[in-house]
Amino acid sequence: MKTKYFFIVLFVGFHFCFAQEPVSDSIAINTANAKIEKAEKERANLEKEKAAKKAEQEREKELAKAEKAAKKAEKEQKKAEKELKKLEKERKRLDKARANVAKDKKKISKQSKDIVKSTEKYEKLKKKGKLSPEDEIKWLDKLKKKQEKLKDLEEDLKKSEKKLDKLD
Repeated sequence: MKTKYFFIVLFVGFHFCFAQEPVSDSIAINTANAKIEKAEKERANLEKEKAAKKAEQEREKELAKAEKAAKKAEKEQKKAEKELKKLEKERKRLDKARANVAKDKKKISKQSKDIVKSTEKYEKLKKKGKLSPEDEIKWLDKLKKKQEKLKDLEEDLKKSEKKLDKLD
């Protein structure tokens, strides 16, 4: 039994000897801690730089998107202005064609009245017997020319109406 106790005491003694923390050098600990802190600072700086770089890239992307959107808006505005100009030009052409039709109708009306007036005057002079054969030929030529001018005006009216229909 003595041997048992001996071994137990020996075992417990060894246990106490080897269970203690080894004494360490404080300078080594401080340098190790300094290295760890330095590594942590470097890692934090790298993370900050990475975050700043990522933020810069995002900002550049946003600027590129905004620039692209501005160019697109400018292009759309130019397109709208061009379309507006085109519509305005078309409206002016249409107004001009309508004015030409109205002008031609007015000329035809005026020419018709002139023909009626000249015919009545010719008939009146013929009835009274105041026309010589030469005067009668002149009056008939004059009436014929007015009729031809009326036909030309009617053709012009047809052309103007055709142009107006084409624009409508």
